[in-house]
Amino acid sequence: SWNGCIFQGPLFLPGSGTVLTSVVTLNVKAQDNIGISKITCFLSDDEGETWTELFTASGDNLSDRFDTTGYEEASVQIKAIAYDYAGNESSGANINIYAIDNKGPEQVGGLILKASGATTATVAWEDVADQDLRRFIVRYGVADSDKYITRYIYNTLGINLSGLKPGETYSVTVAAEDIYGNVGAFSEPLTFTTPEDSTAPAIISILPEPSYFAASIPLRVTASDDYSVASVTLEASTDQKTWKKVATIENQAAGRSFTASYTLDVSGYPEGTLYVRAYAADLAGNTGTVENAAVYAYMVDRTAPAAMDTLIALENDSCIELQWEEADKDVDYYRL
Repeated sequence: SWNGCIFQGPLFLPGSGTVLTSVVTLNVKAQDNIGISKITCFLSDDEGETWTELFTASGDNLSDRFDTTGYEEASVQIKAIAYDYAGNESSGANINIYAIDNKGPEQVGGLILKASGATTATVAWEDVADQDLRRFIVRYGVADSDKYITRYIYNTLGINLSGLKPGETYSVTVAAEDIYGNVGAFSEPLTFTTPEDSTAPAIISILPEPSYFAASIPLRVTASDDYSVASVTLEASTDQKTWKKVATIENQAAGRSFTASYTLDVSGYPEGTLYVRAYAADLAGNTGTVENAAVYAYMVDRTAPAAMDTLIALENDSCIELQWEEADKDVDYYRL
């Protein structure tokens, strides 16, 4: 007969009622006044009619990995029997019942293209019936390519894709994943072609702000495009009628935003107002129109302010106050 006590307290982990998936670690601890020689775990998948040995470990602690992947969905029972050094064994009456879930949600269906632009697209799909849904897995990329981007979507039945290439054919497929990490079959692919790019890039800003310059103007022009800015072109004029191209700055790194830097030498321009405008082109060949280009007016000024001839001194109780009339409109500061 058994002389001792065994399985007192929560000695079986994970506990009964847990959902098992993939490979899990089972932990069992037994105790006895003589000492535990070994513990053996048994499995039944027919409601206790038959039992199969899972694993055995020496001592009063057992920790082993149980591979559940042989089951898709099942209910199993696991019990442990402990043996002491006197040859006694526990009853094995404490049976743990587990649900095994290695089956992913149903296949996603109903993929449709809701909208498509040159560089964006909106794709939607139907919900799945599984109650343990965690999220959707979206894969998209150029059709007939083995490279794709993976996105994870929670709590919605669609996705907005961006950064696409104009005139390119893409493929999108979606799968559902449950809370246990099981992934269902991916949907049939949705294939679509983005339209060609017909939108020209826009000039977002020109720096510096209009001011006075004697030798050069350190220009910084930022352009933006829905696909990729290829270049920025600068033009200058002294009368806004005749414009001369100053420079075209190429974008060496493709991107939707590009800031072109250029130092405009104004030594060859007469003093007075110098107008500067800019327009950009994208990789698809679309070019902004100069008629709608923003025009900035800078002042070319190489003449020093006139000499001061209106300086007067007024005596006050504790100081002498100096006053003079403004010499020029563009004076930055006065030096005494």
